[in-house]
Amino acid sequence: MSVRAIHPGDPAGAIDLCVVVVHGRVRAVEIDSTRPVNVTGTLVGQPIESALGMLRLLFSVCSAGHSIAALSACEAALKIVPSAAQLGAREVVLCAENLDNHAWELLVEWPRLDDLAVSAPTLSALRTATHRCVAALRDPGWLHLGGGAPRPDRAAIERAIATLDEGVAGLLGGPLPRHLDELIARARAGQGAAAPLVARIVDEGLEGFGATDVPLLPELPPHFYAERLSRHSDFDRWPTIDGVAAETGPLAELRTHPLVDDVVSRHGPGVLARVVARLVALGSAPMKARAVAARLRDGEPVARDASVLRGYGSGVGVVDTARGRLVHAIVVDDGHVIAWRTVAPTEWNFHPDGPFTQGLVGQSAEGIAARATLLAASLSPCVPFSVRVEERAEMEVAHA
Repeated sequence: MSVRAIHPGDPAGAIDLCVVVVHGRVRAVEIDSTRPVNVTGTLVGQPIESALGMLRLLFSVCSAGHSIAALSACEAALKIVPSAAQLGAREVVLCAENLDNHAWELLVEWPRLDDLAVSAPTLSALRTATHRCVAALRDPGWLHLGGGAPRPDRAAIERAIATLDEGVAGLLGGPLPRHLDELIARARAGQGAAAPLVARIVDEGLEGFGATDVPLLPELPPHFYAERLSRHSDFDRWPTIDGVAAETGPLAELRTHPLVDDVVSRHGPGVLARVVARLVALGSAPMKARAVAARLRDGEPVARDASVLRGYGSGVGVVDTARGRLVHAIVVDDGHVIAWRTVAPTEWNFHPDGPFTQGLVGQSAEGIAARATLLAASLSPCVPFSVRVEERAEMEVAHA
């Protein structure tokens, strides 16, 4: 039996997820990824500023997150210290992009799971507000080493955030609930864009489906990634915490939120917990953006000696994107890139021993194609994915 469900994302690469069934149970999961994990390797040999200029052409998903992580890594390598104003401007840009990506999941990816209509006008309105928020920073140089010279229009930023606040509340069907019962009541009443998916999960008894003992990725210092990347050539493809797979994303970031905690306490860290964590991330985004914007200050251009751009060193940049932890590690010599590697959320969550695999092994084969698709979507890979279910004999698995 083979069931294929493709979901669009970044066109560069895809993930084929083969669910292996033996005697009515999932025995194994085979993950075949064509994601170009070492895509930043194409920038090796480039002057650092030229390489940063090319970066956004390589990543159409989470492009601001990639840019900010890369900037942080380059600045650490060249010992450039951006000002608080410039760091604040980047935070606003990242908040806006994360909100946009959470809304994309809610309004585009989740409806497609059940062949429902995509809410393009709502998404467009939210994107207009996030673009206005970023434009109001008046900082065309935020992508430059050390940052630009932001002159934020605070009134325009507040108007954009107020629009986002209203739009997000409409998507959630009201203020963010603090307890699962309230969320389920809204779903049954058809309130909020996530209502069909939440109701389906509850009605089909899938609240705890995909729950695992895989640990949630904790905060780790930059040198953790630098050391592992230098010692393990495959760390960027199969990252672990010293041999132990981990899960990243909204669930890892928001595990202690009252609503997320309520779901996990009742049903474990399964698909409902991951869906709810993303709703919490979306619902919290305008408040987070407002807190960041309140700290914004006007910035001055960075005065630096030209010799800085001919420097050498290594650095790591770490950011939390909508899909989870993103890392860029860069080595520079004489102002040129000599090594550039990344560790993306997808490689954590779709590790051979990660939450997708562990969430399926041992499950009943009944309806497994649709449930595996739901589990994969809850972990939000940033590329198209397909799900295949294959029934095999015991000996075929033993020799696979």
